Amino acid sequence: MGLWQRRCARVPVAEVGLARDMRFNQPHSIDALSQHNCKMTALASFMRPMAPRHGQNHSNCWTVPGRMCQNMAEMVKTQNGCGPIGNLSSGPVDLLVCFAVKEEARFFMREVAHEPGAAPKSPPRPLYQVWMTGMGRRNAVEGIRKAIALVRPRQVITAGFAGGLNPALNFGAIVYDQDLDTDFGAKLEELGAVRATFHCHRRVATTASEKRELWRQTGADVVEMESSVIRTICREQRIPSATIRVISDDARQDLPLDFNALMTPEDRINYAKLAWAVMSRPWRIGKLIEFQQQTVAASRLLGAALGELLRSKRG
Repeated sequence: MGLWQRRCARVPVAEVGLARDMRFNQPHSIDALSQHNCKMTALASFMRPMAPRHGQNHSNCWTVPGRMCQNMAEMVKTQNGCGPIGNLSSGPVDLLVCFAVKEEARFFMREVAHEPGAAPKSPPRPLYQVWMTGMGRRNAVEGIRKAIALVRPRQVITAGFAGGLNPALNFGAIVYDQDLDTDFGAKLEELGAVRATFHCHRRVATTASEKRELWRQTGADVVEMESSVIRTICREQRIPSATIRVISDDARQDLPLDFNALMTPEDRINYAKLAWAVMSRPWRIGKLIEFQQQTVAASRLLGAALGELLRSKRG
C-alpha cells in the first residue's frame, strides 16, 4: 500500500464513500471521462433528505433546495473556467501541473498551500504553476498551448482522474507514464505507483460493457480524455512531460447517469440537463451521492501523491 493510500485509509468511511471501498484492495477502475463524473461533487451538495410527508417512505423522499437554480448558475460560471489557479507566474517555471477541472486538484492545492517553511539553508522548492485546461481534447489543446506560451515550463505534468480499463487496477491506484527525460517515476514507484498505458478517449464510457470493449480494442490499462493531446503538444515544443492520474472508479461499475447526453459541444456539462436528469429520476440520487464521495476520496489520494512528489523535488 502506497504512502498516500495509508493516509487516505484513515479517512472516515462516510467521506470515502461506499463501504466496499474501505479496504482499497478490491479491483476498481473508471469510465472514459471521470473528470465529468466528478461534477457530481457539486451536484450532491444541492441534494438533501427532507422529513417524509404523511404516508411517504423517508428513504425515497428527496427535495432540491429552492436556491438550486441560482447555485447551478454559479457553479457553471466557476467550474467552466479555465486558466491558472492562484497567481500567474511570470515564467519560466520549473513545472506546470495541469488538471481538467478543479475537483481533481482540490486536495493537491491543499497539500501545497500549507507546507511548512523550509529551513534557511534548504534549497528553494521548484517554482510551479497549476493550470485548469477544461475537459476533453479541444479544451486541453487550447489550455496547454496558452499555458506554455505564458509560463514557459521546463516540465509538464498532466494529472487528474483516470479510468482503469484493466480490472487488475484497484480503486485509488496512482498510475503514470513519462518521457525518458523526466525524473518522476522513481519517486512515484517508491510510493507505490504503477506505470501504465493510457488511452485518450473522445466520450464517456458509461457502462461496464463499454469499458470491457475499450480494453479489448486498445489494450490500454486506463482511459482519460486530455493527457495524450497535452503530451503531444509538449513533445512538439520539446518539453518533457508525464501523466500522473488516479483510478477513481471500477471497470465493472456502471455510472449513475449517461454523461454523454449532458455534454455541450464545448465538452462541458449542461447543468440544466443535469438537474432535469436527476429530478426526473430521483431514485438515482443515492447512487450519485455515493459516486460523489468516491471521487472525493480519489482526489484526496491524487493530491497526497502529487504533494509527496513535489516535496521530494524540493529536496
